[in-house]
Amino acid sequence: MTIKRFTARPSSFVMSQWTGDNLEQLEKHYDTKFQVNLDGSLCLFCQPFNQGDVSVPVGHWFAPQFMGSLSPEEVAEQLQEAPEGPFKLQLVQD
Repeated sequence: MTIKRFTARPSSFVMSQWTGDNLEQLEKHYDTKFQVNLDGSLCLFCQPFNQGDVSVPVGHWFAPQFMGSLSPEEVAEQLQEAPEGPFKLQLVQD
């Protein structure tokens, strides 16, 4: 049996916040059409008969590739905002 130890490098990703009035900006940014549900939540990946729908409540943050959303409190607790600007590659020598 082979046993190896792995580490994951920190990754960064882009999330958007659904404010309830920024539909046009989100559709432009993601180059897609979203639906707004009757309760005001944003519907991602809407399918007929609500199969596979992901609803994003007003105020929540989402990243379509993760098929879910986080409340502002969850974002504050679980994520750290990445610095702006281009990514820099740093070589590390042992």
